[in-house]
Amino acid sequence: KDYLLTNKDSIDKIIQVIEAEEKKKQDELERARLAELYDIITFTKQRDKILIDAMIDKKKIRFYYNAEALRTEIPQNTVEQLLRAKAISIDDFSEGKDKIRFTDGTKVSSKSFKIKELTIDGLTFKNVRCKMVDDDKKPTIGNNLFDDYDGVEMKDDKLLLKKRKQ
Repeated sequence: KDYLLTNKDSIDKIIQVIEAEEKKKQDELERARLAELYDIITFTKQRDKILIDAMIDKKKIRFYYNAEALRTEIPQNTVEQLLRAKAISIDDFSEGKDKIRFTDGTKVSSKSFKIKELTIDGLTFKNVRCKMVDDDKKPTIGNNLFDDYDGVEMKDDKLLLKKRKQ
């Protein structure tokens, strides 16, 4: 009894280390289980808005995620930056009847365009259809980005993209 009382702090520390290791193992098992079922995207929250950082070529863009939006939207000034950085080209725009002139004089005939690759947390989405919107709007990821999945769930600070069964 005296030994236990004398070494109580050491014993408590050993128990804490063992419990921390057990929790770490459980967390790893949960992550592995989730990885089998889902692709996972980490987001940050700003008030009630969900923000997702993405890369288009070498350009980082912070998107808002809107679960109710059907499409991905990018403001014109950001589109112009992507063009200047050669992350997209004039050929990526659809044919249309609009007459849009960029600040550098370049003209396009549609607000619709395609991004060859958009990367989020190591996941690469190919041929993403986007719409150019007015500069007063924020870049927004809509659900069209996740069409290849069976659904999207939110858990803590993650979007869980349910993989389709092969």
